[in-house]
Amino acid sequence: EAPSDPAFKSQTGHAPSSHPLLAGWEGALGPVVSGNQQDRGLVVRPGYYLRYKRVSISNTGLFAVRRTDDVFNGLGLDLGSDTRWRFNLGLRLDTGSRVTNLPALAGHDRVRSTVRLRAASTYQLMPYWRAGVGWSTDLLGRGGGQVFNAGISREAPLRPNMHWVLGMGLSAADARYQRARFGVSETQSALSGLAVYQPGGGLLDASVTSSVRRNIHPDWLGFVEVSAWRRMGPQLQSPLATWTTNWGVSVGIARRF
Repeated sequence: EAPSDPAFKSQTGHAPSSHPLLAGWEGALGPVVSGNQQDRGLVVRPGYYLRYKRVSISNTGLFAVRRTDDVFNGLGLDLGSDTRWRFNLGLRLDTGSRVTNLPALAGHDRVRSTVRLRAASTYQLMPYWRAGVGWSTDLLGRGGGQVFNAGISREAPLRPNMHWVLGMGLSAADARYQRARFGVSETQSALSGLAVYQPGGGLLDASVTSSVRRNIHPDWLGFVEVSAWRRMGPQLQSPLATWTTNWGVSVGIARRF
């Protein structure tokens, strides 16, 4: 699971296409450049957002077309809403990763890939304030555990074609999730010399995200997003946790349809 992000970013509006072949469809496609302090490098990837009625698939919510969308990475289903509440379900492929770059643990420190199921709800507190909660779990039972998050965001229209969003989030996870990423088993201890560590459930991190999204043209949009997060809870005592704070930047531009 990525660092906690307030996934309740409201979006600027864009009328759906009137072309008969695209009726009910909307989306955006374009490059996204991102990097963070710890990795000290930039990654360029294709960003996409595609929605048909209540079903969407995306890898960046900032490409969402409709202002009322709540968009999460992966496949999403909008379960419905009223004037204040929105409810969503989502599926996301978690490809897994190495939890450390220690050569002694190569092959013994990888989180297994899995599919994560996510349920989330957001609530419109005031015209420009939103709050939300979310829960995700390892759907295939591969040791991915469960993650919980909560957040609040504030949107400010800077001009008719530009919006700024500031969000704050807090996340926590169960012991299975914590141990897969920050625990040191007896085997890992023998290979690396690190002390055995088996964390319990608890807080994961706190985050702050600020983004500016602009309609460059009726068919084009761009965004800049800056995020910072701080590790919390049991992982701070893990010998695998080599950093406490991190920050990152993402920039993207997309053609909408």
